Amino acid sequence: MISGKAVSIVASGGPVVVRDAGFISCQANINLRVIRAVDAKIIAVASASDRAAHIDEITGGTQALQKAAKKA
Repeated sequence: MISGKAVSIVASGGPVVVRDAGFISCQANINLRVIRAVDAKIIAVASASDRAAHIDEITGGTQALQKAAKKA
């Protein structure tokens, strides 16, 4: 079983060129655990973070989460 938490937020700041172009900088963090169902033993953990910029904060957050998930 895989359990975890994934969160994306609008990042404060970011490169001026990104803000001036009308983009929103988003940051994502993901923490995962692989749990053996038979005895509930944690057999692996992974954490990753990444970022993305987009004109829409939901799309930017989703893209940042996807990038973090690939790393994890």
